[in-house]
Amino acid sequence: MFYECKGMGFAPYGDYWRQVRKMSAVELFSHQRVHSFQFVRDEEIELLINKIRSTCGKGESINLSKMLVFVSSNIVSRSILSHRSEAEDGCSKFGELVKRLMVLFTGFCVGDMFPYLRWVDVLTGYIPRGTDTSATATEWIMAELLKHPNAMKNVQQEVRNVVVGNKSKVDQDDIAKMEYLKCVVKETLRLHPPVVFVPRKTSAKIPNGGKTEKSSPERFENSSIDFQGQDFHYIPFDFGRRGCPGMSFGVASVEYVMASLLYWVDWKLPAGEIFENVDMTKLYGLTVCKKTHLHALAIPHSSF
Repeated sequence: MFYECKGMGFAPYGDYWRQVRKMSAVELFSHQRVHSFQFVRDEEIELLINKIRSTCGKGESINLSKMLVFVSSNIVSRSILSHRSEAEDGCSKFGELVKRLMVLFTGFCVGDMFPYLRWVDVLTGYIPRGTDTSATATEWIMAELLKHPNAMKNVQQEVRNVVVGNKSKVDQDDIAKMEYLKCVVKETLRLHPPVVFVPRKTSAKIPNGGKTEKSSPERFENSSIDFQGQDFHYIPFDFGRRGCPGMSFGVASVEYVMASLLYWVDWKLPAGEIFENVDMTKLYGLTVCKKTHLHALAIPHSSF
């Protein structure tokens, strides 16, 4: 798997691993690169909102899980390969695309330039994982907000207070001002980190009053804790040499998708469902996703 487990995610620390990681960090995930892909996020979110708009008023619930995978896969695919994934499930085009890349880049990389450095290692490692983690994180955020109506009300109020002037879209300057939204993202990543970590056990039971299991975005208000891995009790992107190089790319996509969904649409659970019974069962794989798909009713906002 990924060159006999010698891809960037599994390769031992050394020259090969350092250069593959450096290439991904500089060519794909630097601050300048993340900023340059904003037009991709704009276009894909516009398509997503238009798709949601077409279903509003029909009284039908939306499969948010599928929609979020679809938009996430298109953002990642276009940013890395300048090509949309196209498929509704966001996955079926990747296999053929990667096969073509392997033929192209394998021939290129055996030449004089970096004979041991394989571009496809970076591409195959981050297209599927980048799609899964971003979509899964957004899905968990929406699930937590639907399960906690007060948090949903607070974050929507903030988003709509920040985005003023009948704008046609949310922009990055707006998102920088959305402090509560950032708290919601941090709290959801605390409860539901998308990537599987090595299991650990405490040596003794420690009472905590249940507070660690309760969703409370307010715990991050006026807090300096961030994703950078400096606070070892909060490392959703891991830390050190093996820290996720795509952190900035992923956070930018998740925050932008969430701000747009909350700005344009009011979200409710389907008829007959109550927030206490939202299924939060986890399914463990390459990423930790919801076992059941998330469905919700989209109600047009007054400015939709």
